[in-house]
Amino acid sequence: DIDAVFTTSRENLFFTFCSGVDLVMADESRKRRRVTTAVPPDSRHGDLAAQGWSRVFPASSARFANRPFPRFQKPCERGVFSVDEQRRFVDDDSQRKVYVPPASLPLDLREGYPDRYDAKDEDERLGLEHLLRWIDAHGFRDPSKTLAPADTKTARDSSPATSSRPPIATWRGHLTKMLCTPYDRKPWRFSACLHEGIVYLSEWETQSAVQERQERDARQREMCFWGYRFEGYCCQSPQPATLVDNESVRINSNCGFCSVVTTKLGNNALLFAGEVDCSASGSGREYLELKTSALLDSERRKRSFLRYKTIKWWAQSFLIGVDKVICGLRDEEGKVQKIETYPTGQLARMVKGRQDLWNPAACMSFLEALLDWLVTAVLEHPKDTLVLEFDAPFANVTLRKDCAGQYPVLPSWFTTTTL
Repeated sequence: DIDAVFTTSRENLFFTFCSGVDLVMADESRKRRRVTTAVPPDSRHGDLAAQGWSRVFPASSARFANRPFPRFQKPCERGVFSVDEQRRFVDDDSQRKVYVPPASLPLDLREGYPDRYDAKDEDERLGLEHLLRWIDAHGFRDPSKTLAPADTKTARDSSPATSSRPPIATWRGHLTKMLCTPYDRKPWRFSACLHEGIVYLSEWETQSAVQERQERDARQREMCFWGYRFEGYCCQSPQPATLVDNESVRINSNCGFCSVVTTKLGNNALLFAGEVDCSASGSGREYLELKTSALLDSERRKRSFLRYKTIKWWAQSFLIGVDKVICGLRDEEGKVQKIETYPTGQLARMVKGRQDLWNPAACMSFLEALLDWLVTAVLEHPKDTLVLEFDAPFANVTLRKDCAGQYPVLPSWFTTTTL
């Protein structure tokens, strides 16, 4: 079985997947030949200016299907922050919630819509704003602080190529989209730049995504509410004095609680934040993801669940170290009839050997190779903003220079202050 395994050495801790193969311990990795994710010859980054500032990276799942699972360090939480009802950054855990299983079923996900629903303005794009506020407040402009604590012990043993690579700061959701790319043909666009030794990566909504959002019908808009309503039924404040009646709770999708972690994928150090739905208990970092899905009452729905839901749930949870997904299985009327718990590792095991579905090792190998390719390009053009795009016909990721300055990564308040 494919299991999520933490492999421990005296110096480091790596998070990987195994499938009947020997695990290479961190303190042995320098003694053995490392398996690296080489960038395909036809996608190596060259002189972008000489090539009209356009280059491609193949996104075929077949190219990565037989790659081993890359080295991925256990995510280490470095801090948390909240987002309040007005979508403002708050440097505390005031929006953290605790999971409280509902006393009875079914749960009516339509209850409260639209009268007790404050939806966030999706036309307001905040980019990296909240993450940058946290980075600025906690001294993480310093690239060396993006190393996980265990990494600092072995920094002197790192190869020059590895130690000189700038870390990447971004949102967990951006990495999730990249990771799913070999199996998820939806367009995306990111821009990246190098600032004070860190590569910052921000998303820009594509025109097709804007059009899809603006053309949602009444049913689709209501279904966007259902996920938040499920959270409302299942989550409480950790403070007993603030317990509320979940039947009449007001839903505000502006609010959020985020965990900030550092980790390492291959040779790339990562710092990213991701919204987490709740904690399993009143204290500690045992976070849970809450999801809803249609009842798995037909073969068509079971296959759709395995093909489209599990990959996103696994990617989102695995990257930030969330161990369990709690799913409310609903009928067509929006009533949750069952609640199932899916350990994150089980989501990967459910598709083991099914190349017609998705492959977790291929996803992570693709992400590792793509980030390698991007960072190399940024280092070759450190004064430029680069645009990374995936769009129809969905064969390649394209890299180009933002010549017109359409896709700035960092706000002026962040770039005009220094370390």
